Order: sequence, then structure tokens, then C-alpha cells
Amino acid sequence: MVVDTFLDGKRRRQVRRYLVYDLVAVNGKSVTELPFSKILDILNKQVIRPRNDEKKVTSHWYRYEMEPFGVRIKAFFLLSALEKVFKDLIPSISHEADGLILQGWDDPYVPQANYDLLKWKYPEKNTDDFLLEMSKDGRRMLFLYENKKKKLMEGYSVEFRGDSWNNQSNYCGKIVECSWDREKKVWVGMRIELTKIHRMA
Repeated sequence: MVVDTFLDGKRRRQVRRYLVYDLVAVNGKSVTELPFSKILDILNKQVIRPRNDEKKVTSHWYRYEMEPFGVRIKAFFLLSALEKVFKDLIPSISHEADGLILQGWDDPYVPQANYDLLKWKYPEKNTDDFLLEMSKDGRRMLFLYENKKKKLMEGYSVEFRGDSWNNQSNYCGKIVECSWDREKKVWVGMRIELTKIHRMA
């Protein structure tokens, strides 16, 4: 889900959009055995294109403008188009982009988190996930999972900035997404990753 920002005359308008790039089943038929390229093709032909075609018909009964968010297919490009993506596409999109996901064209479907995907981020937007625990003396400890075992990140600390982090004891035992503050040499808590059980290093 992204929030696109537009100028509507002199007024700034924001629209929520759901960027679709995956599909488990369509019309009651599973597509999880198909490669990514085929799934993307089915998604475009059987979900996105019919919606767009129907929007052009003025007499249709379904009111798309009443939806709480729009639906759009996520754009994918070949590696040979990377220069164009950086120079033309990313500066022109109406929502924030923190990087790229490199997806194999013929990769099989992977349920839940796919740790084989490579995600590239701009250095200032790069983040990592840590397990946060508190020592008896109130010290914040960050852990990674290495070979399914917790590994303490010795010498590193985490700061929580802003009013939303008031009761930090609530985050003990949770996965926290953190960014690195280069000036202070400290990790900064950004958000709790509620869907992640642990981080595999």
C-alpha cells in the first residue's frame, strides 16, 4: 500500500493505492505452481485489465471512485532498463520509493517471506530488523538470528525518538525495524514488524 500525492489544481490531494505484484489464486484456481512471469501475466490480463476496461464504461453499476483505495499492478523492468528506472521512473512516481527489489523472472512462488529475494535500498533509507530485549538493568539489547540462534550485537545500542515510543517495555521481545544514524553511530527504531517472528541473518 502506498500513498500517491497529486496536485489537483492548487490543492494537494493524496490517494491510497494498492500495488499488486503477486497472486495465489484466480477464479478459484491456484496459480502457485506457475513461475513469477506467468503469474504477473495472469494478474494483468484477468485482474487489472478488466478493471481498467470497465472503468471506461459509463453505465457500469460498480462505483470505483467509492473504493477506499485504488488498485494498480506494480511495474517490473529488465535489468537492462535500470538506468532508465533510476533516471526517469523513480523521480516521476507520486509516492516515496526506498529502493528496488530484484525478482527472478522465472522464480517459483514462495509463501510468506522470501529470503532469497535481493532488495537494494538507498544508503539513507537502508534498514535492518533486530530482536529487541531488555536486560534487568534496563539496557536495550539487539539480537540477530544466525543459524537459528540468537546473536547479541555487542557494542550497539538503539534509540527511540518521538512520542510514539513512550512505553518501550511493550516492545521487548518484538522485531524492530531500525535505521542507522551515521553521525551518532547508533541504531534508531522506526517501527515494530508485527508480521515477522525473527530475522534470519
